[in-house]
Amino acid sequence: MIKYVALLLAVGFASACSQSLDFERMRQQKRTDPYASSMRTPPRGTVAVSDRASVVADVSVVRGRHVYDIYCAVCHSEDASAPSVMAANMPGTPPPSLTTGEAAQRSAAEMFEVVSHGKNRMPAYDWALPAEDRWAVVAYVKSR
Repeated sequence: MIKYVALLLAVGFASACSQSLDFERMRQQKRTDPYASSMRTPPRGTVAVSDRASVVADVSVVRGRHVYDIYCAVCHSEDASAPSVMAANMPGTPPPSLTTGEAAQRSAAEMFEVVSHGKNRMPAYDWALPAEDRWAVVAYVKSR
C-alpha cells in the first residue's frame, strides 16, 4: 500500500514539474484595459452633481430666508453671523458663523452637502427638506 502511495506522489510531483509556466503568452494576448475606455459621452440633458451649484443663482433667496428662519436660525442666529443664544448655551463647540471664517469659504456644493448630510454636531436635513429648499437655504446664506 505504501508503495502505491509513494508511486502516486512521485507521478503527481513529476507531472507538476513538467508543466510550463509560460506567462509571456498571457502578456501578449489581446486584452481590454478597463481604465482606457471608461470615459464615455454622457447622455444628452444630464447634469453633473457638482454643476448643480450653478443653479443656486436661480433659486429664490426669499424662500431660502424663510426656510433658514425655521430650521437654521435656532443654532446659527437670525443673521447667520454668530451662534444663537440657544447655541451659545450648548455644551461643546458652538456652531460656526456662516458669514465669516471657514464656513463662509465653502462652495455652494459643499454647503449643500453639509445641509443635506450634516457635519460634526449639525444634523442632516435631507429627510426634512426637499432639495430645492436646501438649495434655497444655500442661496440665502451665500447672498449674505
